[in-house]
Amino acid sequence: MAAICKNIRSFILVLLPFFLVSTEVYAQYPADTLYQAVPADTPPLPAWHASVTDSTLPTPMTLFRITRYNDDWQWYPVHDYAKVQPWNSDMSLFKYSSALLYDAATGNIIRNLPGDLWESRWSHNDPNLIYSFRTDGTVKKYYVAQDSTAVILRLTAYETVRLGPGEGNTDWQDRYVALVGKSGQDMDVITLDLQNGQTLATRRFADAWSNNANAPEYIDWVSVSPSGRFTVIMWNTHLTSAAHPLHGHYGVEVYRTADMQFLRRISNYGNHGDFQYTPAGDEVFVQFHGPRPGITAYFLDRDSLFAVHTNPDFGDGDAHISGQNYQRPGWVYVSTDPARGGLVLAVKLDGSQTVEYFAHHFSSAANYDKSPMPVPAPDGIRVMFRSDFGRSQNAEEVYDFTACAASLSVPRHQQPVPVLYPNPTSESLRTAGLSKPFRYRIYSSKGRLIKTGQSRPAYPISVENLRPGIYFLQVETAARSFLLPFLKRR
Repeated sequence: MAAICKNIRSFILVLLPFFLVSTEVYAQYPADTLYQAVPADTPPLPAWHASVTDSTLPTPMTLFRITRYNDDWQWYPVHDYAKVQPWNSDMSLFKYSSALLYDAATGNIIRNLPGDLWESRWSHNDPNLIYSFRTDGTVKKYYVAQDSTAVILRLTAYETVRLGPGEGNTDWQDRYVALVGKSGQDMDVITLDLQNGQTLATRRFADAWSNNANAPEYIDWVSVSPSGRFTVIMWNTHLTSAAHPLHGHYGVEVYRTADMQFLRRISNYGNHGDFQYTPAGDEVFVQFHGPRPGITAYFLDRDSLFAVHTNPDFGDGDAHISGQNYQRPGWVYVSTDPARGGLVLAVKLDGSQTVEYFAHHFSSAANYDKSPMPVPAPDGIRVMFRSDFGRSQNAEEVYDFTACAASLSVPRHQQPVPVLYPNPTSESLRTAGLSKPFRYRIYSSKGRLIKTGQSRPAYPISVENLRPGIYFLQVETAARSFLLPFLKRR
């Protein structure tokens, strides 16, 4: 973990030779390539806070062991799930299961979190803020540095309230969230405006909760999309199908967040997947299911899809997808089954079948707890994953690791980097983390200079006339220069 971040990935070379000389950059991604299985023998388990180099991959990668058995908790601490972001927005901290707070640079536990936060999610924009969604219907903010809370609202009409359950998230601007509430055997989906503390819409689904006390039986999850425009429901594929729907519901359904109006069914079947944006700025749900083997992306705003990758290694056996790299749109991160190479990769969402190899996860995946569950940091430079390093004899033994390019040497958050918000955006950008006025340049993803100007912290930079897609904002202060990606959406 001490090996993190000093050069930007190779495609930034197109942004002009002068830029490489004058700009301080902190990100490096593995080399872009096409997929093929890469065999590797499992090395010995690294000691706690030690690392091993995976030199079998096109770019050598450092695997750092974060965790060890916690005697106080009698638990092997690991991150929650592939769709739950453990890092805060500036990647200086991460948390496990609303319980433990870690220093992301050292992997050391800082302290326990309050016991009344579960279930919780980091803010996408404020590194000091955690949103808490309690089963009693209380929605609140928790400020990490101050160790204080503020209630946003309370939903009092339900026997229990869940986020997801388990796989739900707020949108990337922290404006909206979708919760599910139990009302007898019925399920309400409630969309909330977090910034104004208001309910946007409620829609009842008869019999969808059924007899389960803690979570609805007939759905897998509910979540708002990254833009917040859409709320998506994945129905339980074991209990519903096109042949046997629940009151007409099955597959993956898209609703409008503002009023919970049904818009479309994008897939008849739901599998492991997550949301992201394509490089062109389209919002998609990406999963291991489609007309062809591998990975398929489904557009949320229309009835259309495309093959992301068609190799059958993707999605076979124990495999997961994460799109939690919200500061690096255009990619998803996936794991493959040990029998299919046991890899952690990033896959580009443009149909080119481009991948980046981040690690062999070396996990036996002998049970669900040992599933690698890869989740990228917000900037996508590092990936966190679980592994037992082949030690399958103890059913509970599993550890958390991070993987990043072996050439990285400086933790990114130790070199203060500005943050752009809101990102994605449709109209304007603002900067956080700067204290003085600055010059800026906006480049297309192909390196073409589009706009120059001057601005100051928290002052809007207009991008409303840009076409949807990925761009780079070069920020120049008196002492340093940064290159920050952003997504212009429709």
